[in-house]
Amino acid sequence: MSAAPTAFDYRPTAPTDQVRRHLALAPAEGWSSVLLLALMVALVGWSIDDARWVLGSRTLTNFLPWAGMLGVAWGFAVAKTGGGRLLAYLGGAVLGAAYLTLVVGAQLAPGASIGGMFQATSDSVVGAYLDLVVRGRATTLEVGHFLLVLGIICWGAGQFAGYSAYAHRRPVAAVVLPGSLLLANIALTVQDQYALMVVYSIAALLFLVRFHVAEHGVRLEVVAGVAPPLGRLELADADYVELTSLERWPEEILAKEARAAAARPQSAKQVLRHQLEAEDRVVFRYLDNPNGSLGDIAGILSEGRNVMGLMPHPERACEPLMGSSDGLVVFQSMVAAFAACRT
Repeated sequence: MSAAPTAFDYRPTAPTDQVRRHLALAPAEGWSSVLLLALMVALVGWSIDDARWVLGSRTLTNFLPWAGMLGVAWGFAVAKTGGGRLLAYLGGAVLGAAYLTLVVGAQLAPGASIGGMFQATSDSVVGAYLDLVVRGRATTLEVGHFLLVLGIICWGAGQFAGYSAYAHRRPVAAVVLPGSLLLANIALTVQDQYALMVVYSIAALLFLVRFHVAEHGVRLEVVAGVAPPLGRLELADADYVELTSLERWPEEILAKEARAAAARPQSAKQVLRHQLEAEDRVVFRYLDNPNGSLGDIAGILSEGRNVMGLMPHPERACEPLMGSSDGLVVFQSMVAAFAACRT
């Protein structure tokens, strides 16, 4: 018995390895979400820069917004290419250390060569260590270590936000960490930075809405081997699935139902489905399958035919005031069956 086609039929025509080799870099959430996230982290850098925590030229901390945005770019790139946590965090630490050492050296020794930049940063950090630890001084005239710490904060916040949002699918975490840093800096500085908080709040709201639309408001038409794919959906319990249609604002389908329904059917599921149909134990089917149920099955009977299990909720459709009374027939049939047993 063939099931009616649903929005989540997955009929592979190419090997899984070929599907995995395709790297869909364009995020399903849209590039606007990446730009919004970069803006939020950049606002943290601008806030720290404006607070002037490091004495000296006002330009010393101008690199902080760029450090944060580059951290977002690294986390996003690793997430979209399928890199794991080790590559994201260890690789990001190595890359960030190299970048920050160079950019701090450029601030301390403008116009120096690459080697000179590294040397300037090293001399400043070692000098601060000697002043504060070896010589026991309360202060130091060196500022390189301060610049490195502030740069690490901005880079780390961006890297965490980018990887958390696009690899772990945790947009709230990507908003909370930079937002906490921004709020803490605003609370500590004497500068008036509430405008930055307002802009951050607006950007965070748009970012979360954008993620919500992509995660909970998308009807995914999953087909393999047809037309150039628009993106790729990574399932927790299935292979990567090519997306050839992305229709926003669905009518009924929820994201978690989409993930379960988009997973490639296993042979055991097919065997069980055929067994249920052969034994005439399928008692309800969806007319308009809302969740990708295999074979449009909505309710089944146990082997002894004395227990019925069903996914829909007939109690939610038993009165016209509730929008439908179609579910009333289930309870009427139960009443009739009990009455027949008593006679």
